Amino acid sequence: MGLSETLIKLGHEVEVVTSRYSRMPEIEKIKGIKVTRLPQWANMYNTPVVTAIQSFVRKSHADVVHVHSPPPFTERFAAKGAKESQKPLVITQHCDLELKGLFGRVAVSLYQNALGKYPLEAADRVISTTESYATTSRSLWDIDVSVVPNAVDTDRFRPENQGDFIRDKFAGNDEPLALFVGRLVPHKGIGILIRALNYTENGKLLIVGDGPYLNWLKRLTRKMKLENRIVFVGPISDYWLPAYYAATDVVILPSTSRLEAFGIVGLEGMASGKPLI
Repeated sequence: MGLSETLIKLGHEVEVVTSRYSRMPEIEKIKGIKVTRLPQWANMYNTPVVTAIQSFVRKSHADVVHVHSPPPFTERFAAKGAKESQKPLVITQHCDLELKGLFGRVAVSLYQNALGKYPLEAADRVISTTESYATTSRSLWDIDVSVVPNAVDTDRFRPENQGDFIRDKFAGNDEPLALFVGRLVPHKGIGILIRALNYTENGKLLIVGDGPYLNWLKRLTRKMKLENRIVFVGPISDYWLPAYYAATDVVILPSTSRLEAFGIVGLEGMASGKPLI
């Protein structure tokens, strides 16, 4: 949303189109940005398939269509809608697809040779957030890729922020406090982080976020007998995020896969003046 907010400040009209989950409004305004949620035709392995985005993009009055990739299915339909209506298409390729096991290898091959190939070759401009990922995309699809690194709002995330009220809630005066922020999914490496905490003598870990891995992580915490040192905070309002960074001594980003790409959490932590692991 940060990109959309900045574009609006520069005088552009922005509409964010995404998939709709239960109980979410179909249309709403968030920080002045119109957000339209389209129904999911299917959901495959926690990846929404939004076929309706093709006709939505085709009928829209947009001057530029900016698609974020992966997920591959919605990306493909959005790209087809842009090409059918001759709208300029920009794709930000955020990460490599990396999945384990036989099914994972088949899925990656299908993405590289079909689902993901068409949108990237059809795009008028492809963007990557790092040179490493750009190199992969160039070699896989023989396309031109521009590198535009992620950024962070240093007016919101800064060392001067206060978070004492959060620290007082979760930790003692001299107790080290570590922070993880993100979706609770396997490739984030949170299980490794929990096991690593067992090698330290003191300190607490705050895990901020939600996701399908939550119950497994809670069971692991009980198995490691770390219930008194790990707090599952759950999802929080974006408004409070700077205060959580301010409250902690160190920010940890333990991702173990190239699915993570350029983690903005790392930028937010460093902008807040915190060491990053």
